Amino acid sequence: MNSNTLGVLYLKKKRPEDAEERYLTAMKLYEELAKDKPEEFEPPLSMVYYNLGNIYRSLKQVEDAAEYLDKAYEMCSAHKDTAPMCKQLYDAMSEARKAAMKKQAEIVQLLEKKGKEEQDKGQAAEAVKYYQQAAALYREMEGVEYQSKAALLYTELGLLHWDLEQLKEAEMCYQMALLVYRKLAEADESHLPDVAVACYNLGLFYQDTRDEEVNDQLREAFETAGKCLEVSEQCREIYENLENEPWYEQESDESGHDSGSTDGGAGTESNDSAKEGASSESWLKRLFGKK
Repeated sequence: MNSNTLGVLYLKKKRPEDAEERYLTAMKLYEELAKDKPEEFEPPLSMVYYNLGNIYRSLKQVEDAAEYLDKAYEMCSAHKDTAPMCKQLYDAMSEARKAAMKKQAEIVQLLEKKGKEEQDKGQAAEAVKYYQQAAALYREMEGVEYQSKAALLYTELGLLHWDLEQLKEAEMCYQMALLVYRKLAEADESHLPDVAVACYNLGLFYQDTRDEEVNDQLREAFETAGKCLEVSEQCREIYENLENEPWYEQESDESGHDSGSTDGGAGTESNDSAKEGASSESWLKRLFGKK
């Protein structure tokens, strides 16, 4: 009787630790064989991954369970058209993942609702707790929609932390929003306006908290917004705001660039008005906060 069969037997007898040992032995064997003959040995290897994932789930070892179940899903996806066992397992896991995603989405929506309620009551610190949990869960979920929602929550968290004078946390949240939007834009350029807005938010934060007249984020915001003038009103406003900043006019003069390429802008924002953007009713919140 081989290790894989013994693993099944131990599972049926509810001896997960013994089953784990047998499946790990089988895994090492199949992984070695699959190096030379992946089409033949990766399908049974995917079953071993799947069973290991379920063992760790029963033992409440969440990270290990997720690791092996993800391996099983990816391997089954690669062989589902040629190996019936992979097709069957892939379909079953797909349905399970959809159900889990739906449940997680419901939990996140509840956390967002609680956060909004606390924010409306002026309880910023309590709102932060709910929004942080919701953003982290969105980041775990697959799909552009969920990643975009995570970025919006990180933007909102940046504003709340800034308002609470928690500057390190605010910076991290603005950086996370920018990171998420960059990844989305790498796959789809329609998210470039989001990158411009995230750069602008982070740039204004640095302009105020570091007493910087100009920074790389504002320069990138200006450059990126300039590429999106025809598709985004937010980018047009960012572009016009920054084009009228003294630092831009000075750099334009030094480079010989004509700064009057667009119609009149919205004017400059002082450090005081940038800090005002932290409040939930500020122009920055209304324009670039939650949608």
